[in-house]
Amino acid sequence: MTPPYIFVCRICCNNAQKAVSEIVPNADFLKGPYQNVDAAYKNHYTLLLKETFPVGDVHDRRRSITFMKRYAGVLLSVTSLPSKYGIGCFDQAAYDFVDWLVKAGQRYWQILPLGATSHGGSDDSPYQAYSAFAGNPYMISLDDLIKEGLLSRRECNAVDFGDNPAKVDFDKLHENRLKLLHLAYQRSNISQDPDFVAFCKDNYWWLDDYALFMALKKFFKEVSFREWPEDIRMHWGFALDYYNRTLYFDVEFQKFLQFKFDQQWTKLKKYANDRHIQIV
Repeated sequence: MTPPYIFVCRICCNNAQKAVSEIVPNADFLKGPYQNVDAAYKNHYTLLLKETFPVGDVHDRRRSITFMKRYAGVLLSVTSLPSKYGIGCFDQAAYDFVDWLVKAGQRYWQILPLGATSHGGSDDSPYQAYSAFAGNPYMISLDDLIKEGLLSRRECNAVDFGDNPAKVDFDKLHENRLKLLHLAYQRSNISQDPDFVAFCKDNYWWLDDYALFMALKKFFKEVSFREWPEDIRMHWGFALDYYNRTLYFDVEFQKFLQFKFDQQWTKLKKYANDRHIQIV
């Protein structure tokens, strides 16, 4: 008896159900809003089908069919992990949670978006991020920076991250955690790190603009970019050159944050994947 699978099929043709049936004989189409597939020639429809298939992943490039085995998992935002530094991050608690998922027989860790959130009116919502590519610097593990010698335990313990362990104080994080991260940057000599140089080169297509944007937000006292001077607001070339020179170290600090985020996130994700935990 082979295990049940659910797969998602995205097709555009005159008769999507007939096309699917050619690949999966006797496919059982789930009832729902996509039951009427005759209009598929107008749009790309997502069709959920239920059938029993052999173990393994199958991908038909011609019709983009992907088979996914049904497993159990847990939804937990990284920021909800326990931490003595104000917010959940990529520290030991994250690795302990992966180990717990393995012991509990889970296969999926569903997280919330990891993007760099805006501070203030959005309440640091993960669904209102500054970038689709940049990671949230709050998730950088201070313990890892201590191990690298960029911070000391005493410096981290001396910072006020709030007095309610059940709630994140984003105002204090914004004021204090970024100061610690900037201190780590100042001690890092990051421009001499070949891995950092390679990271910046590989990601220039989003990182350069993002880092400058974040540096400019601080320079202009966090006001909306609509209130910035016209030359930089309109991305004029001479203004980009001027502010990149003027704010060089602020821009590099933002790149440092993304580099450390990427390092720690990649390490955590590999740890989970090596133990057959998929992060979704």
